[in-house]
Amino acid sequence: MFQGRKNGSIKIWGEAGKDRDEFSWLLCTNRQAHEQEKLMLTQIIAGDSLLQLGKKVHDVRALCCIPQYCGCPMSKENPLKSTNGICKVIST
Repeated sequence: MFQGRKNGSIKIWGEAGKDRDEFSWLLCTNRQAHEQEKLMLTQIIAGDSLLQLGKKVHDVRALCCIPQYCGCPMSKENPLKSTNGICKVIST
């Protein structure tokens, strides 16, 4: 799409609306069309994905009896923490 818009061979799909330009691209926050030469590659991380990933990392560390030295709230709320170097989960 980028190259097609740059060289003018892009097919416009849909209608330009209040939040889109004449090529159906979303407008910038200032309601102007994006300047194609100034665009940069970005990545959007959905919702609370990083928080969920952090929780899972803490859970796995606790499950495997790996000490957690981060001191963050997630490391304190985990019920699977080891006590005196002995993991409670492995004792079964």
